[in-house]
Amino acid sequence: MAEATGKVNWGVLSTAQIGRILVIPAGQKAANTNFLAIASRDHSRAEEAAEELGIPRAYGSYEELLADDDIQVIYNPLPLSMHAPWTVKAAEAGKHILCEKPIAVDAAEAQTMVDRCRELGVILMEAFQYHFAERNLRARKIVESGRLGTARLVKASFNVMAPRDAANIRNQPALAGGGLADIGSYCVGVARFIYDEEPLRVLASLRNDPEYDVDFTGFILMEFAGGKFAQLDYSKETHGRPILEVLGTEGRMVINDFHLPSLKEAKIRIFDGAGFSQTLFSPFDSYMLEVEAMSDAVLYDVPLKWPPEEAVANIRAMDAIRLSSAEDRWVELSELGG
Repeated sequence: MAEATGKVNWGVLSTAQIGRILVIPAGQKAANTNFLAIASRDHSRAEEAAEELGIPRAYGSYEELLADDDIQVIYNPLPLSMHAPWTVKAAEAGKHILCEKPIAVDAAEAQTMVDRCRELGVILMEAFQYHFAERNLRARKIVESGRLGTARLVKASFNVMAPRDAANIRNQPALAGGGLADIGSYCVGVARFIYDEEPLRVLASLRNDPEYDVDFTGFILMEFAGGKFAQLDYSKETHGRPILEVLGTEGRMVINDFHLPSLKEAKIRIFDGAGFSQTLFSPFDSYMLEVEAMSDAVLYDVPLKWPPEEAVANIRAMDAIRLSSAEDRWVELSELGG
């Protein structure tokens, strides 16, 4: 049960790096959150992670973690192919779930997860921390304000030289690996986020690496209502810097490293009729804000600002992107239903 101090007890499924390095340390700074337990299929790894992170309980199986009645929220950073089955198992154990992005392999699987969690009365949220970054929220308000005129083009790039490692879960087709899910999803999501609407159709070309049989690089066009477009690219085999650019009829806005939790000073740069201006944002941790929002939803029944339907919509767009690349044609989102 929640402690008298107003904290929610969390358990972590697996010792995945994103949890150990980013989400758990950030979440431990949230006043409403207590990371109580961590599990691994190797008990010694769970014990090592628990000692490293100051977590009181370590379990040698995921089932033991889900059986702990003191835990209210499960954080699920398992490989993508394991998101749905273990999220559903957590829901059936009466736990609320923060699931790493994307929450599912495809939109149909994601919708099944959402429906099952709703049926069981538990909260499901996708762990996409850029939604909580102040600079990104401000960027969307700038677009809505009309300062850039009519926004016509969103350009988002996420390029990074990633290790070519067959043992990496993101490079394994059996675990639903690939660059689109791993980093391209940020580009797809931020375009939808800036326009605050769904694309009408997409055209994409994804390069599958023959050695790993997963996509490493992709180029995507998305068309939105009213003649608006997004031009997106991602790659795990090129040097670059993640960047978001919004081009309007009266100005242009640029944000570097839009995907990061802003542990360093961040800025929005605007080029318009008045010349050049920039807004600076002090360091903050949007991973902490993400965890805090989930705990608030459990403690106080606060509605999620980013409900799980948002995750389903982003994955549906990625489904259309994969279909477009496979069939070498524009794909209407209406073809996919939903």
